[in-house]
Amino acid sequence: MTKSSERILMAAAEQFLAHGYDATRLDEIVSHARVSKTAIYKFYGGKRELFIALAEYLSNQLLAQTTNDKPVRISTLADLEKILGNVGRDYLNCALSHDNLAKFRMTLAMANRVEEVAQKFYYSGHVELCKYVARYLDAANEANITSINRTPRAAAHYLALLRSEVHLRAVFDISYHPDEEEKAEAIEEAIKLFLHGYLTD
Repeated sequence: MTKSSERILMAAAEQFLAHGYDATRLDEIVSHARVSKTAIYKFYGGKRELFIALAEYLSNQLLAQTTNDKPVRISTLADLEKILGNVGRDYLNCALSHDNLAKFRMTLAMANRVEEVAQKFYYSGHVELCKYVARYLDAANEANITSINRTPRAAAHYLALLRSEVHLRAVFDISYHPDEEEKAEAIEEAIKLFLHGYLTD
């Protein structure tokens, strides 16, 4: 991605969040991104395509803030619990940030009108994050700590447990801002329920 195309996406996110999709004008995005309108058409094609690209970019940003390329090393159940805790902390800190909640709401609002937006957000974000968590579950299987079938599905279950009440409430109750204690409690409960379910299956 070039600096110009990234500036366009950042300016677009700012304008879409401030004014909504319908009221956002390309001229305003051009002005804030300090590029020509031709550049928008060159990189993205138009407002609709720009919004789709923005959804994918936001998913990739969320993924980058939650994942890393460190080697996967698990030899004990305590190692797995620690890693799940670290993933949970990074995920909730990212997903519950003020800016990311606003972007998530914006994406939800457009999902019915622009089908590709929902698809990009789901496949570029959620599915890739499940694959990332599944790497650790695969490592736990290889170390004979667990015997989890279909680890990407199990990863999705863990992420669902993490989000549970705290994320859903934060999305729809704009006045709610979970503190560190609430997030830590959500992570602890998610790990406990997840491991209880899969270790006793």
